[in-house]
Amino acid sequence: MNIPVNLPDILPRYRVAVAEPHPRLCRGLCEMIARDRSVRIIARLTSVDDLYRRLDPGECDLLLLDSDLLGDSLTGGSAGRPLRLPDIMAVDPARRVLIYTFSAGRAFLHHALESGVHGVLLKDEGLDQIPQAIAAIRRGGHWFSDRLLTQRQRPPQKRPPY
Repeated sequence: MNIPVNLPDILPRYRVAVAEPHPRLCRGLCEMIARDRSVRIIARLTSVDDLYRRLDPGECDLLLLDSDLLGDSLTGGSAGRPLRLPDIMAVDPARRVLIYTFSAGRAFLHHALESGVHGVLLKDEGLDQIPQAIAAIRRGGHWFSDRLLTQRQRPPQKRPPY
């Protein structure tokens, strides 16, 4: 007798933690991501302290990280406890990291790539791309907003000598 099986019900679910400092947006992101039954939200993190305190190595497969938690740069946070991307990556090297941000200059993108980030999404390109990005990263790929990729390929602008 053949019993119909829904594959997302028998495959291990992809464990995602969402780090977003705005509680309502965090809840909305979690609800949107959880529509994919192959994904399980394991943590809603709204501060840097939450991230350090509640996210243990091996607990999650992917961290969706709002760049607001990174402060002024990828190397240190703003007010409160600093969040350094290299430290987050070092705690659990198997964990994938997807950053979403309003803007990312070439220096931001370069540092993210050097730190081992698996994707950077621009918020103004639509948060509806997050499930696609998660799926691509889950398959072992990367996801970068198109505008970031074209920006990275452009030669640097020459500045006038004055």
